[in-house]
Amino acid sequence: MDKLITQGDYQALAELRHGIREFLYFSEQASRAAGLEPRQHQFMLALKGLPAEIVPALQSWRRG
Repeated sequence: MDKLITQGDYQALAELRHGIREFLYFSEQASRAAGLEPRQHQFMLALKGLPAEIVPALQSWRRG
């Protein structure tokens, strides 16, 4: 399954990486404007995405 990467593929990847960098910059600025560090915001997003049944276990772990 040898598939060569074309110039168009490289261009598409470069555009994707550029879009991701723009989004990350925007997200960092929005986090700071809300009074959060970007890492705090990322952590909150990760927690929000967890299945609901895991949250009580994390809450008890923090207190324990």
